Amino acid sequence: MAQFMADSTFMCSNCGNGDQNQTIPCIGFGTANIKGDGAVEKIVEAISEGYRMIDTALLYGNQKEVGEAVRSSGVNRDELWITTKVSFFPQNEPSLWMYNANNLVGEEESSIDLSLQLLNMSYVDLCLLHNPCATALEYNAATLPHFFELFNVCGYDSAVKTEKLADGTILRDFIMENKRKLVESVDKTATFESRKKSWHQMEKALSLGKCKRIGVSNYTAELLLEMKTYANVMPAVNQVEFHPRFASPHLVKVCQDLNIVLIGYGTGHYVSIEESLENKTEQKNDVLDVLTTRTGKSRYQVVLRWMLQSGVVSIPRSGCVEHMRHNRDIFDFELTSEEMARMNSLNENYPYYWDPVASNLTLSP
Repeated sequence: MAQFMADSTFMCSNCGNGDQNQTIPCIGFGTANIKGDGAVEKIVEAISEGYRMIDTALLYGNQKEVGEAVRSSGVNRDELWITTKVSFFPQNEPSLWMYNANNLVGEEESSIDLSLQLLNMSYVDLCLLHNPCATALEYNAATLPHFFELFNVCGYDSAVKTEKLADGTILRDFIMENKRKLVESVDKTATFESRKKSWHQMEKALSLGKCKRIGVSNYTAELLLEMKTYANVMPAVNQVEFHPRFASPHLVKVCQDLNIVLIGYGTGHYVSIEESLENKTEQKNDVLDVLTTRTGKSRYQVVLRWMLQSGVVSIPRSGCVEHMRHNRDIFDFELTSEEMARMNSLNENYPYYWDPVASNLTLSP
């Protein structure tokens, strides 16, 4: 079984610069929702605790704080890996959830320049297309899972609280299925050309040295295979929702075949949602409970270790120094092959963030 240390890395190919022996930290620090007062201090603390990859995005509204934290950390810039993401919203759709006119599909070049300006950096180590959505119909369908278990456990007012209709219909399934049907009407040629145009702008930024590596986020296996028809440089990374209930084994295999590193998000919320569901149903997750008892680790640490041994980079986030340390304390134990198989058996292809089916419906037959 592979041995991992706290400074372990994974190979990172598809860098587009002739160097196929680059590496990426196997665990990074996520910064979504870490912004405003105290954000700089929290990110500096993460760097002090040993995190060397910092994950941000234009969407997060915290790139100024990330840049300031990097400069205040006392760690040389070239010892840190800074990831950012652009291209979140389809154009001309200001009514979309979270809409920001500075972060549009098709305007990646200007969004990358803005990101570098906010970070006050001349380059980022990795820049990702934040999602593949070219139309409002696709965006609304793909983002829909947010509004159920995830937003309920977060306590957001916009959460859909009703689980079933009077006739027993599961509301989540019903709404998602109907949103998917709307996506079937989109112009598939136009969505293909949109994805192609966006990627070519990323390749331009790579060639100009604004990004050391480029990649994608929330891309399905099918969308990655489609990229082989238009990409001059294939993505170095695909950042996706990844946890035991949504482990995407087919996507993992395709990424391995294409030498694309997987970065997983949503791990912490998975654990919180599991605990919330257990409180409702009084049914425990026996797999996690057995492993936490055997290892003496928390559920979160067991899931992060499962990701590590699956070859998936994790980016846990926390504003608490104790939790930052806790999240990196996964290198002094291992899961056996049998335990890994039990963790893999929890997969239900059940997303809490992003519906991959919605984007696949935009692919040409």
